[in-house]
Amino acid sequence: MRHALVLTYYFPPAGGVAVQRILKFCKYLPEFGWKPTIVTVDSGSYIFTDETLVRQVPPDLNVHYTSSIEPFRLYNMLRGVKGKNMPTLSVGGTTKKSWLQKVAEFLRANIFIPDARVGWVPYAVSQSLKLFHEKKFEALITTGPPHSTHLAGLKIKNKTGIKWVADFRDPWTKNMINEYLPRLSVVNRIEKKMEESVLRHADAVTVVGKGMVSDFINRTSRVIAIHNGYDEDDFHVGAISTAGYFMMRHVGNLILPMNVPVLWQTLSELRQSNRQFKEKFRLEFIGSYHPQTALDLEKYNLKDCTTLIPFVSHRDAIGYMKGAELLLFVVPNYTNRNWVITGKIFEYIASGSAIMPLGPADSDAAEILASSGREKMIDYEDAAGMKKHIIDIFEKWQRGDLPKYAVCAYPQYSRKNQTKILAELLNEIT
Repeated sequence: MRHALVLTYYFPPAGGVAVQRILKFCKYLPEFGWKPTIVTVDSGSYIFTDETLVRQVPPDLNVHYTSSIEPFRLYNMLRGVKGKNMPTLSVGGTTKKSWLQKVAEFLRANIFIPDARVGWVPYAVSQSLKLFHEKKFEALITTGPPHSTHLAGLKIKNKTGIKWVADFRDPWTKNMINEYLPRLSVVNRIEKKMEESVLRHADAVTVVGKGMVSDFINRTSRVIAIHNGYDEDDFHVGAISTAGYFMMRHVGNLILPMNVPVLWQTLSELRQSNRQFKEKFRLEFIGSYHPQTALDLEKYNLKDCTTLIPFVSHRDAIGYMKGAELLLFVVPNYTNRNWVITGKIFEYIASGSAIMPLGPADSDAAEILASSGREKMIDYEDAAGMKKHIIDIFEKWQRGDLPKYAVCAYPQYSRKNQTKILAELLNEIT
């Protein structure tokens, strides 16, 4: 068995999509000859926690927790919020902000470079170097966001010469949040140099889709796509019932770039023109949505048929996916939207439920849907296409003929097979 050191800020009990990728890598890497050791933060600043994920950590996995300097407590104080947990992306939109909130956003954007987890870097490096004196590691894996984790990897690489894989779950300097935060140009230049240094020194870079491959291919020595995928073991749960309603569900955080006013207007018109649809339709958000979405839902008279269920465990999230009549999937609408492949899309596909996909027809996400024999992507402004798809699924549901696809029938996107690609890469660079 060969040994790999893995640096990740997000690890159980942290919840949300950021945890899943590295947790599943750690689950399946030993089957392909690699035993991981984790270095992570103790009691980090998370959007959510999910204690059920702790039970998914392999019992023989060595996990080392470190201290960290966490600035989110101060940031939240400026926002008028208690605690150190980080907020979801709530910048932008038409909602007014206090001057304290504006100051908080400015500090977040320009003081903590490349992100507010940079205070973890010295602790992660120190713990990792200590472990190097105790065990022979043949490979190092860092995963971001937070991309400051890669800065820790760079320091370790320079001190030890270990073969290093930098894993990007999201873009760095081209991340959509940078289009909403009040960034200074000098900060953008500093962060760009950080990114280039990581790409130049990493022995290999892994990303979640081919769009990011095309961006990195001429900037690093080796870059390949490893999808997030789905874990079949997670789907041994029952579907959470919709109690006889035609339920459109969005599972996860619906941030500002995922707000689609045309969809809300279309749903409003359908409720006005179709009595049966009005009686039976329900809209459910599992997680959160942006304040602008709340305003739009009220504008289009959808509040009476909408339910917001706060963050749930990953196990329950799968149950909500399996039980939906129609799952809402939105590619975040920003400059690099064609690259975005959320981890959610694979679990949506694996759930067997019908999907309402909104985004560019030439996006990586659209290609994944097509390769799975699933629904075609509908443009953000295509009201007619949205209406046709919703009514088609609704009428089939009324007839008892709702399309249900096979559950977990796409092995090319399984977490195990994606981990195999990572193991092969580790074998290659070492």
